[in-house]
Amino acid sequence: MRRSRPVLLPAVVAAGLGLFGILSVSAWFHVQSVRLSYRCQAVRQEMDLWDHRAQAELRSLEAALSLSRLDASARGRRGLALPRPDQIRLLVDI
Repeated sequence: MRRSRPVLLPAVVAAGLGLFGILSVSAWFHVQSVRLSYRCQAVRQEMDLWDHRAQAELRSLEAALSLSRLDASARGRRGLALPRPDQIRLLVDI
């Protein structure tokens, strides 16, 4: 009986250390998973912010380039007007 006890103790210690190692690695993976999910959420929010900014810029560009707005700007600020029919030349006529 005395021999089985010392042999059993190292096996129990080894099994306990193995279990502790497995649980430690599992906990580390869980912590890394949570950190990664927080980072992904922050990146998603930043992407949404950039998408909203890009959409706002496109809307302002479309408004600036609309034909009615350009026509009003040309007539009001620049004093331009539509050409008379006799002022229009087609490339075929030249």
